[in-house]
Amino acid sequence: MRVSPLEYQTATIDIVEALKQGRVVSIDFSAMQAYEAARLADFCNGLAVISGSWIFRMAENVIVITRES
Repeated sequence: MRVSPLEYQTATIDIVEALKQGRVVSIDFSAMQAYEAARLADFCNGLAVISGSWIFRMAENVIVITRES
């Protein structure tokens, strides 16, 4: 699932739901304000730790989260 969020609040819900469904999530931060992008990246790192997922930086403004097999 590819996410290009505009704001933190709606993005967190979409990302959590996709991971619960076992989907790989690609998040493009380029449309977000810098402070919200940093906040969301921090949320995603915590989510990856809690859920046993892997997080990868694919480009300057893109990360991918995938569940551990």
